[in-house]
Amino acid sequence: MRRAHPLFAVIVLAAMAFLFCGPAQAKERGVSMRPSAYGEDVSAGGSSDADARRADTVSHRRYRAAPADHELRGRTRAPRRITTRRAEPAPSLTYAAGGAAQAFLPGAITVRHKGLSAGEIPPDELDDYAISGGPVIADPLEPWNRFWFRFNDILYLGILKPVYRGWEYVTPRELRSGLKNFLHNVLFPVRFVNNLLQFRFLEAGVEFGRFMMNTMISAGFMDLAKDKKTIVPVDPDGEDFGQTLGYWGIGHGCYIVWPLLGPSSIRETVGRVGDWAATPFTYLQPWELAWSVNGGLRFNDLDSVLPMYEDLSAASVDPYIAMREAYINYRNEHVKK
Repeated sequence: MRRAHPLFAVIVLAAMAFLFCGPAQAKERGVSMRPSAYGEDVSAGGSSDADARRADTVSHRRYRAAPADHELRGRTRAPRRITTRRAEPAPSLTYAAGGAAQAFLPGAITVRHKGLSAGEIPPDELDDYAISGGPVIADPLEPWNRFWFRFNDILYLGILKPVYRGWEYVTPRELRSGLKNFLHNVLFPVRFVNNLLQFRFLEAGVEFGRFMMNTMISAGFMDLAKDKKTIVPVDPDGEDFGQTLGYWGIGHGCYIVWPLLGPSSIRETVGRVGDWAATPFTYLQPWELAWSVNGGLRFNDLDSVLPMYEDLSAASVDPYIAMREAYINYRNEHVKK
């Protein structure tokens, strides 16, 4: 057998001496050799007991600062609450003549309507029915008018509307359209005479040509001349005596509501009498037949009135005022045309 080298034996003996004698000597000097929580040796030199306690405290803190992986997985971080502080409004700035900015606190500057002194209340500019600061027509008979307005409202929506829906159900659309055209054709004398009274001779000629064409071809049940180009534009609703009175400068007078007929005024009431005198139904005998035919044809024409009336009533705070203003404005616009 080959003998071991003497140097190798010396190295082995030195390692054994370090392993057995090193911990004991370190304990005598007060040096801590315990492993830390992260697998490192935390050593503190010195021989005093205070140094040993300080080393133990450092090792304990490092162990507490690094929790285990299973503790991290089971722990949920609480949501962080973010609070914001409302910024105060910055003071207004205005520039003086010298170019330097002057600061004013909020509320130091007030704005009021032109022509109003301090303390006066400005007019309500958001009033739905305020036109030029007041109604467009005098209404001294308002209690009377409101009573008949409620009466007509019940009559139109509570009685005539359901009956008309039944009429629409049992009659074809072509028949109802033909009856409308017939009524419009029969009322030709009213439109023709009032065009002459307003010196609108070209419009009167257009009305006469339409009447002749519709009467000779379809007895008035078809409006064949509706889409024909004319030498002058003509209002489809035509002219009436109320518009003629307005054309010659006669005012409305006061507002008045009639049962069944609806909104009107003193001028428009006089105009209705003139329209009735120019309507061919007035001279139809017996009078019961005249009233029945006229009433039936106008009942058939309710589909051009009821939707507008319902929309106006539903969209207004006070339907009575809304109807009064809308009617007067409507008639004024027809007089201007």
